[in-house]
Amino acid sequence: MISPVQVTFRNMAPIDSVRKDIESRVQKLETFCKPIVSCRVVVEAPTHHHRKSHPFNIRIDTTLTDGKIVVKYDESAYPEYRDNGGEPFHKGFDSTAKRNCLMLTIREAFGAAKRKLQDHARRRRYDVKSHSDASRAVVSRIYPNRNFGYLETPDGREIYFHANSVLGGSFQKLKPGNEAQFVEELGVKGPQASTVRIRN
Repeated sequence: MISPVQVTFRNMAPIDSVRKDIESRVQKLETFCKPIVSCRVVVEAPTHHHRKSHPFNIRIDTTLTDGKIVVKYDESAYPEYRDNGGEPFHKGFDSTAKRNCLMLTIREAFGAAKRKLQDHARRRRYDVKSHSDASRAVVSRIYPNRNFGYLETPDGREIYFHANSVLGGSFQKLKPGNEAQFVEELGVKGPQASTVRIRN
């Protein structure tokens, strides 16, 4: 779970249901790129002289262990509330429509954040694979019925690996003590081997 999650409302009263929706969306972001250290979301309603073109501004700041992803989203999904020369928040404006407009903008902003985080995760995996030499290790533990095991590196670290990462389909033949070469990457639960080659 990402902690802390900070949600700030500007030029508008805080809306509890919107805050809860944002907090839920923030937690889902971590499924696309882990770990997220913290996240700050700003929901800004326009000042009076800006209301004709930009109903809401959303800013999402996610801090990772190896960088920061920032999304600024300031365009509504509703074309009838965007650049139409009308006044979207005039007196008597339908508050339900206004809330729907806000929720669509939040959804689009988080969609953009998801794509950026996925791109960052792909670059991270590529960097590890392309810039790391294959490391040496020995098989320390093996769980044949569960299709995974652990490698132990010379410096004492344990690296998780799945049966699918073992080259040549030799997972079932593995035994503790087998020497291996592997390529490390950052997985969902920490370091893992993306490829494992058993040394003869």
